[in-house]
Amino acid sequence: MAIRLLVSDVDGTLVDKDKKLTPATIDAVARLRAAGIGFTIISARPMSGLRPLLEPLGLDGDVAAFNGGIVFRRDGTIVRREMIEPAAARTAMRLAAGAPVDIWVFADDRWYASDPDGPHTGSERRASAQEPVTTRAFDALLDHADKI
Repeated sequence: MAIRLLVSDVDGTLVDKDKKLTPATIDAVARLRAAGIGFTIISARPMSGLRPLLEPLGLDGDVAAFNGGIVFRRDGTIVRREMIEPAAARTAMRLAAGAPVDIWVFADDRWYASDPDGPHTGSERRASAQEPVTTRAFDALLDHADKI
């Protein structure tokens, strides 16, 4: 049975430690296509963190952000979107409220964070290709959150 499609994760797989595509990776994807093998990506990243990878990899078909929660195309067309159920989002926030953790909510292709300088925000800035919106008022986002 011939391989018809290869689906790859992004962080720790497709990009280097600086979260960048290497020329060798771009070339490998081009060789897959030349061999008649389709290629796409799926990641926990938001759409904003995947968009910069699409042109260098020549991806025009469906790609998946938030581990498949949003399927979209390079032109920004959203093919499918599954948000967190609002009741589940509110439960998650109640559980996190008493814990010594930074809270992040992704909604409307924006990243909202309780601490803009938390221990992992530098890495997320690179992965999401955006700055967080600092807030402690997440309630209005929980009816349409993509990731918490």
